[in-house]
Amino acid sequence: MMSDLDPDFVILEAARWIVETPKERRPGPIVVEVRSRFPVDTHGAIAALRLANDIRSGVSNAAA
Repeated sequence: MMSDLDPDFVILEAARWIVETPKERRPGPIVVEVRSRFPVDTHGAIAALRLANDIRSGVSNAAA
């Protein structure tokens, strides 16, 4: 199960999923979707969303 993964790794993977998945392919609100797909709470989902926004804007190179 993924719950044994490092929380930072899980947030990074969730952020990558957000960046790589078009909005049309995300059936619900992003925080709900992230929480259902990854072992994170609401704070973790928001952290993933922030990181995804940073990746998109070029502030973070975490996607590399």
